[in-house]
Parts: sequence; structure tokens; C-alpha cells
Amino acid sequence: MERILRGIGANALGQVVTIVTQLLSVPLFLAAWGPERYGTWLMVIAVPVYLGLADLGFTGVAVNRINMSIAAGNQRAAVVCYQSTLVLLLSIGAVLGGMAMLAGAAFGDAIEGWTGLAGGAAVLAMLMIAIYVVGYMFALLSHGVFYSVGRYAEAIMWLNLFRLLEFVALAAGVLLFDGGFLLLLTLLAIVRVLLVVVTYVRMVRLAAWARAGVSAFSRAELREMLLPALALNAFPIGNALNMQGMVLCAGFVFGPAFVAYFSAMRTLSRIPYQLGQLISQSLSPEIGRLYGQRNARALRALFRHALSASVGLAGACGVFLYIAGEWICQLWTHGKIAPIHPDYSWLLAAAVVNSLWHTASVMVTSTNNHARLSLVYLAANAAGLLIAVAGGKLLGQAAVSFGVLATELLILLALLPLIHGFARHGLAGVLAKP
Repeated sequence: MERILRGIGANALGQVVTIVTQLLSVPLFLAAWGPERYGTWLMVIAVPVYLGLADLGFTGVAVNRINMSIAAGNQRAAVVCYQSTLVLLLSIGAVLGGMAMLAGAAFGDAIEGWTGLAGGAAVLAMLMIAIYVVGYMFALLSHGVFYSVGRYAEAIMWLNLFRLLEFVALAAGVLLFDGGFLLLLTLLAIVRVLLVVVTYVRMVRLAAWARAGVSAFSRAELREMLLPALALNAFPIGNALNMQGMVLCAGFVFGPAFVAYFSAMRTLSRIPYQLGQLISQSLSPEIGRLYGQRNARALRALFRHALSASVGLAGACGVFLYIAGEWICQLWTHGKIAPIHPDYSWLLAAAVVNSLWHTASVMVTSTNNHARLSLVYLAANAAGLLIAVAGGKLLGQAAVSFGVLATELLILLALLPLIHGFARHGLAGVLAKP
């Protein structure tokens, strides 16, 4: 319980960082750049999310395998998994960096027309994006080691502190140096490299076996990880469709100015979702340990309490934001952006619906038993994006918000049997299989 509480505290810090940085980013960029350029920047920083799929899901699977291997007393298996994934990420990083620079050179005219970055600046910008993306992969791999020694909270703390540092760097770049896109992307890459260095130094102090090396590299280990990795990859693809995909849809269909409005409303409406994450994400390491013990009773109790707390927090916050939304936006954006219904109502409803199924999803993703869920998640997010695009003629700009809500409802409907099984038995569906 102490580890869970520390994890909730670390995630609370993370949500504070997310809320503060997102709330401050909107007025900061709107004042400095205006809606048009700010909307373009939002579209630019959507690119790293898609490039982050280049690890094919191996990093997330490795985190779970390392955690469960140490819990089972098998340090050798953890070393093999860690070093095999490390070699894979080094290879991916080299390829991604090269391809990014080639893309910057090949599509220089298009990038210049979109962002104003010309010639070598476009190449450097793409390289900075690649460094930023690969840095996160290395930082995430270290989480498996932190989790395995009971330091989940510390891993999350480092990640969130550097997210805050990223925001400070961006704010300085805009306010102090009047920087353009290349400067801001370079600052993001530098901060991400610092994160990798700091987490590595701390990680090897906690677990000496986790030093970088290649002697334990195993192709057989990577082959064994392949199927769950590909399945796990469906989640970032789904997230990209839901988050960045909706932003790009809003921008290309309704224009960059609408992107600024939609992003602001979604930022505000996702606060209930982020509160639910405080609880569910903190359970991931504990779920892995209990699953290894096949402790169905403890898993059932954990699931019930987490579900109740997540829904309660999200619901109460959603009601408050519905009532106070216009007042908050008046203070937040100085009257430049105000909630429009039903757009805002649908976004709030989507955040509350998410709290109903997300805890069940953590039960399977924490144990690498996520193959079926991955298909549901990917299909629902693709369907939601299609609804947003196709609904433009019927619903106008509100179609984007309706697509967000439709995504959450589709996932909830598909997961109802799994949710019922966890509530009754603890080990349900695929988790009940040996």
C-alpha cells in the first residue's frame, strides 16, 4: 500500500505538471504567436508522437518483463531482456536519425511552406525531433528497472520533473529569445537527452545489473517479445489517432485557428481523465506482482477500489468543469476562447466515460496480456477519427468533439464483459489462462 500511495503522489505531481503546463501554454503561445502560428506549432509537435511508434512496442513489453522477472527472482532473464531491448533501441535510433535528416532534405519545400523552416533548418529540425523521440524510448526502458526495485514513484517523478523543464525551456525560447520552431525543437531535444543521462545514472545505483551492455543480447528474446510488442504498439497508434489525429483533422478540415480552440477545450476537459490516471497508472507494478502470484482475491479488491475512486474523481471533476467552464476560460484565455456547446459537453463526457474502462485496461497491459484489448482500442480510435472527419458536413466543427466521445463509448461497450469479470473474479478472461 505504501508503494501505491507513493505512486499516486508521483502521478499527482505529473497531473499538476500536465495541467499547469497545458493551461499556461495556451495563453503564452496565443499572446506570442496568435492562433494561426500556435495552431501550426501544435501540428508540428504532433509529429514526434507518430515517430515514437518506431520501437514497435518493444520498450513497453520490456518494462513489464523486467518487472515480472525480478519479482520472480530471475535476474538473468531481466538482464537479457534489458540488454536485448537496448541494442534494438540503439539500432532504431540510428535508422530514425538518418531517415529524419533525409526526409528534411527531400521535403524541404513542403516543410518551408508549412513552418517557414528552409534548407538546412528543416533538416536540423527533423533531426531534433528524432533525438527527442529516441530519448524517450531510452528513458522508458529504464522504468522497467525502477519498477522492479520498487521505485515506480521515483521513475515517474524524474519523468515529470523533466516535462516541467521542457515547458520552462519552451517558455524561455518564446518569451526571452523570440525563438522559432527550430530553436524550440532543439531545446526539447536537449532536455530529453538530459533525462536519459540522469535516469541512467540513478538506475545503475539502484540496480548494478542494469548497466549498459550487449553481452546478454538475445535474438530469441526479441522474437519472444515480438507478438506482445506488436499488440502493445496498437495503443500509441490509437492514442495518436485520438489525440494528434483529432488535432490534424481539426486543422486540415476547419483550419489552424480552430485547432487552437479545440486544443484549449480538450485540455480543460481532460482534467477528469488525468485525475483518474492518478490511481489506475499507480497500480501497474503491483498488478504485475499479484498476477505473478495468481492472487485473484487481491486483484479483485484492487480493481474494485481503483474503479470506484477513478469514476468518483472523474465524475465530480466533470460536473465542476461543466458548471465553471465559461468562468475558467474567461480567466484562462482573457476572453479569447470560450466553451461552445455541445462541443465542450461532449469532451467532458468523453473524459468521464474513459474512467469507466481505463482501470480494466491497466489490468491487462501491466501483464502483457493485452492482445485482444489492443485490437479493440485501435479499432475504436480509428472509428472515432472517421466519425470526426465524416461528420463535418452534418455537425460542423462539433464533429471533432463527437468523434472523441464516440471513441470512448465504443471502447467501454467492448470492455464491459472484461470489467464485469474483474469485478467478480479478479482474474478474468485472458488473465485467467495459465
